[in-house]
Amino acid sequence: RAAAPSEQERLGLTAALRELATPGRPTPVLGDLMALLHHPTSGMLGATLTGDADQFAVQMRTLLHSMRNLLDSPLGAMFNGPTTTRLDLSSPALAVDVSGVPDEATTQAAALLAVWADGFGAVEAANALTDAGLAPQMRFLIVLDELWRAIRAGAGMVDRLDALTRLNRAHGVGQVMITHSLADLDALPDPADRAKASGFVERAGMLALGGLPHAELDSVRRVVDLTDAEARLVTSWSSPPSLAARRSTPPGVGHFLLKVGGRPGVPFVLRL
Repeated sequence: RAAAPSEQERLGLTAALRELATPGRPTPVLGDLMALLHHPTSGMLGATLTGDADQFAVQMRTLLHSMRNLLDSPLGAMFNGPTTTRLDLSSPALAVDVSGVPDEATTQAAALLAVWADGFGAVEAANALTDAGLAPQMRFLIVLDELWRAIRAGAGMVDRLDALTRLNRAHGVGQVMITHSLADLDALPDPADRAKASGFVERAGMLALGGLPHAELDSVRRVVDLTDAEARLVTSWSSPPSLAARRSTPPGVGHFLLKVGGRPGVPFVLRL
């Protein structure tokens, strides 16, 4: 959509979603939501302060056009159906693989936003059950790979991540964010988003640095103290193998420098 929903559209959507969430109804899909917006209940008319269905239809027309456009697009095929696999929070580890989603910006953004909404909704539901005394307290570690995809996914993603980095302990959530370069954070078009994203690194309690090119060192040193010896170490890991040893393992595979605050870095090697 070129614009955010209007106040009237938000009222209509909220009222329709509440109707669809009534106990005993089957799990709704987008088509059910659109059908309900075409044929509003008396409760929806009252919630949107509209006198009759005709007035409601006028107020929802632009929204219904947007939904029809969505359902007729590749996104409609992705989202207009029931979820086949629910998140099982009793499992020791959960992974959502979006590699099969077409590598197109809008589709990837929609998939990421949906996954995040579902995942954090599950965490919030688990915490609500704990607060009500119905379940033991659970702790969660959220690993966000390919951070650059998430922060470019759409409006609000940087704010969502920014809030999480500040409030994660209150939600019982730890997080690991993985990206290729600090330049990924500087590539955001909005200056306010760039400033917020730089705070992710500054607030990180622990940094694991892989092989870094010399050009990256200045950016890294703005947020973490690196000695000259540590800088030489991480840049040595980014050197490619020689042309004569094409089949050899690159020198930086599995090598990381762990930095905690201003303490000396701890180099380690990860072997799978």
